[in-house]
Amino acid sequence: MRLFIFLSLFFLGITGSPVCVHQVKTRTVQSGGSVTIPCSYANPRKPNEDVRVIWGETDGEYCSSGKDIIISSSGKVTEKYKGRLYREKDPNRNRTEYITITGLESTKRQRFCCQLYNMSHNYVFKDSIQGTLLQFTGTDYITQLDEVMAVSGEEVIIPCFYSKDASTLTKVTWYYAKEHNMCTDTRIQEWSKAHQYGRYSVVNFTQDVSLRILNIKLYDQQSFCCVISTSTTGETLESKQFTMLIVADYQSSWDQPTNEISVQEGHSVLLSCSYTLPSGRYTERDVLRVNVYWRVGNVTGPYAYHPYEEMVHSTYKHRTSITGMTNLMIKDVMKADNTSFHCFLVVKLCEGNNQDEDKIQYGGGTRLIIKDTEYITQLDEVMAVSGEEVIIPCYYSKNTSTLTKVTWYYAKEHTTCTDTRIQEWSNAHQYGRYSVVNFKQDVSLRIHNIKLYDQQSFCCVISTSNKGETLESKQFTMLIVADYQPSWDQPTNEISVQEGHSVLLSCSYTLPSDQYTERDVLRVNVYWRVGNVTGLYAYHPYQEMVHSTYRHRTSITGMTNLMIKGVTKADNTSFYCFVVVKLCKGDNQCEDKIQYGGGTKLNINEPPQMSHIGRETLILAAYLAVKFFFTVILVVLGCVYGRAKSTKRST
Repeated sequence: MRLFIFLSLFFLGITGSPVCVHQVKTRTVQSGGSVTIPCSYANPRKPNEDVRVIWGETDGEYCSSGKDIIISSSGKVTEKYKGRLYREKDPNRNRTEYITITGLESTKRQRFCCQLYNMSHNYVFKDSIQGTLLQFTGTDYITQLDEVMAVSGEEVIIPCFYSKDASTLTKVTWYYAKEHNMCTDTRIQEWSKAHQYGRYSVVNFTQDVSLRILNIKLYDQQSFCCVISTSTTGETLESKQFTMLIVADYQSSWDQPTNEISVQEGHSVLLSCSYTLPSGRYTERDVLRVNVYWRVGNVTGPYAYHPYEEMVHSTYKHRTSITGMTNLMIKDVMKADNTSFHCFLVVKLCEGNNQDEDKIQYGGGTRLIIKDTEYITQLDEVMAVSGEEVIIPCYYSKNTSTLTKVTWYYAKEHTTCTDTRIQEWSNAHQYGRYSVVNFKQDVSLRIHNIKLYDQQSFCCVISTSNKGETLESKQFTMLIVADYQPSWDQPTNEISVQEGHSVLLSCSYTLPSDQYTERDVLRVNVYWRVGNVTGLYAYHPYQEMVHSTYRHRTSITGMTNLMIKGVTKADNTSFYCFVVVKLCKGDNQCEDKIQYGGGTKLNINEPPQMSHIGRETLILAAYLAVKFFFTVILVVLGCVYGRAKSTKRST
């Protein structure tokens, strides 16, 4: 009988290799804003197609305490979140997916949980333990990072931020946290003033009660959490997110970079980093998450890249990103980047049912050499709608006042810039539909009244008074032209959103039927224009082309959909999407196809205003409160005066 039960469970997939589900414990959000919540799982036994991630919502402390399913196994979204909830898979990792929710409503406790659903046998076989708790700004909470890395021997700070006025803090206690839920397991130290206890101190009591640890040891690799007390309520508040400190054992060999790359100032560069799994014991299917850290100058230097943007040094903020899971992309390199960069990887592995283990590896160092040479910069791609005016940028890295001549060409395939000459300029002059923007300050090419046959590759060649030699661009710009249709002027969708909230606008594309499949897609670039189909860019693959009104307010979700944060009255207009798909049509031969992905009319609603009656009630209440206050003062003064007078008589 026992053998029969075991075999039944085995074939249903309930026993066997350990299964883990991992979520970050908290996310800090704004009412009306948006949130993206990741879920990763490890399931070595089941094929990916047999597992579906479903999502639930609960107001309990744990995911096991009665939750409502918000995305079912069939992908159906519950009515509460229709039009506000979107899911997507991580393009770099199997077994990782995200949900994005817009128009968040502030509640006391809102926790989102992911579960693993067996599609073959129709049952949930693994839950996240605590899911992800939303912490709304304006409420009382503590923020900690999910993970901090350090190298043995260095000093490290484990952040602890209080959401309210830090001057009200009276006490902070730091603990070693136990597993998933016990913050106050083993006390490290309590602080009610600035004081150093051995290797431990707080950064600046009361302004910053983050924990500083000197001379990090390998045994410091533990989970930390902070508990605070304030003079406001006198009650304690403990963090719901614990910080795992991961410690790398310093090796002197790390100080010598293993790679060396030379790059021209102003260009971008990609630095490689790799990791290996502990041999024999783990496979890629055991990996829950990979966090990558890049440090600059030396292995204990500031962060050129960190999973948490706020930890990145200001010199590299918005200049660095991760490509292919671990490699560092640095944009617009400068002379200050003439140093070494060091990579560390923290791999979270499933070692038991919902039990994980963190392994840190040194992924190598790269010496970056910045060459101070002259060059020309062009964009890889520019899109236009037939009939409009377009500018194809050409930027010279040195002093533009030395320019004596610029020549624009149609470029041939990948290599030949000077294939067919368009025109040569040595002064500001218009030749038919062609001109340069502002000779000499800006020699970008302006083309009026774009035609479909303008869809070609362009490159610029300049001459300067310095050497008299010519310099040609190494990057050609492909101009992609969409054939304007009057029907585009009428948006196909309409969305209403409250001012100050975030909103997600959808956009889709289809492949040319029969000829291509998804496996032929090399790249998808999306462009969002505002006002009309030839308007300014609300989103562009190149950040510098985005209009200043939308810069750092827009991003792409799910490959093509536009997320707008903090909408304003100025956003009360239409948004239009264009998608450029680069397809493989032969051996190292590609073709660009542009599609109109739809237009959306955005209606901005003003925040709810207090009614006239409400204002009158508030004014009356304030008046009565002030009147009562002064009445009490007068009574108190009268009593004091009467007592003083009585005392005087008795004497």
